[in-house]
Amino acid sequence: MALVLGSVAEAEHALERCEEGARRSGLWRHKVTAVMTRAEIDLCRGRPELAWPLVEEAAVIAGDRSHLLPEAGFYERLQRQFYWATRGYEGLRSLARPAPTALYDSLGEALEVRLFDEAASRIAGDQTEGPAPALEEAVTTGLLGPLARLLAVGVHHPAVPQRLNGESAAQLVARVFPHSERTVVPSSVGLFAVSED
Repeated sequence: MALVLGSVAEAEHALERCEEGARRSGLWRHKVTAVMTRAEIDLCRGRPELAWPLVEEAAVIAGDRSHLLPEAGFYERLQRQFYWATRGYEGLRSLARPAPTALYDSLGEALEVRLFDEAASRIAGDQTEGPAPALEEAVTTGLLGPLARLLAVGVHHPAVPQRLNGESAAQLVARVFPHSERTVVPSSVGLFAVSED
């Protein structure tokens, strides 16, 4: 969430806690989550050359157990994004696997994978006209978090306007898809808030 709000410092602070928890637990699932989170931060900071080895590391650790991850959709999207960035659209298509959305615990994670596939397809020119069903579902259901997460890591859905200078992914989504009950997009998740206790 911190990355979507544009608060990289908070995201890095949360990552430190995640990595420490993974070291303490020793569980492979926690290690994969920590590695994926570091990759996500690197992508948000525009450093894909640091992210892709981490995505490969996550794949090695997970092996054939990725469906057991607490955020299987996040893992799947990162793997697809890695293939797309390093092997092109044909490399992504060579995965020859549909999004196994029934395995995901979260409707939002499944939507994130479909939004990614849709954006990659449109960017590659495979689907340039007509409806964008995943984006339409996100807007109709109000599940715009997966779209904001993609925008934060540099995957721009062609049906969404570009970010303004200094605008976070969350601010872009709020500007393009306004909602009467949304007041202000926060700039922080509050990890650095001082307790008054």
